[in-house]
Amino acid sequence: MSIFLNRKKQTLIKTNNLAHNFRLSQAFIVFLMASLWVIVAIGAIKYFGWYSIFSPELLIHTGIIFVCAGCTAVFFKPLKITYLFDTLGFRKSNLRYYLVAIIIAVFFWIADFWLQSYYFLDDGTKDGISLQRDIQQFGSISMVLAICFLAPLAEEILFRGILLKGLVNTLSPQWAILLSSMLFAAIHFSQNDTLTLFVVAVGYSMLTLKARSIWPAILAHVTNNSVTLYYLTTI
Repeated sequence: MSIFLNRKKQTLIKTNNLAHNFRLSQAFIVFLMASLWVIVAIGAIKYFGWYSIFSPELLIHTGIIFVCAGCTAVFFKPLKITYLFDTLGFRKSNLRYYLVAIIIAVFFWIADFWLQSYYFLDDGTKDGISLQRDIQQFGSISMVLAICFLAPLAEEILFRGILLKGLVNTLSPQWAILLSSMLFAAIHFSQNDTLTLFVVAVGYSMLTLKARSIWPAILAHVTNNSVTLYYLTTI
């Protein structure tokens, strides 16, 4: 890990091969805009009754994706849609990183399950009941789409595709990974999962920098959320 993290110059050269690079100020503007959208969406869901129409997860994460894509388009004015995707980190990567992503996802899920079950004495029953209620209200397709695909996509674009990139172009890779991972853990507002989320984010960040693409991290995130969804619907 230390050998990889200490190669700041090599990491920056690799990052600079993308169509555009986020400056730290731009990355934090996107983060603040996405945070503002989450606040507005939660307020609309709570005070205007949107909860009866839209799944909160579906609404929030779809909005984050549009905020990230919109801000990127405004900042860089890409001439082609492929440049937009490239700037956000959607690049081809070696097959081994996808295999590593699946291994990481399964390992982190097992570790989190053990931590929740034996340390916090939480087998997920409450979360399972809440999820079943949401599935009955919004439908299984909507919830699977929101939890297994839109949430990983939105969070990886924001934290690994934009924020991490902005930080690593200004700070050392170590600080970039630590700060982006701390923010990732903090925005989930989950006391029992804070440590796990931080460690997961560190793993995803290292994988993203090494693979020079957010696709492996998205795959790991999708795998983790899918396994969690399956488990919560079967307990």
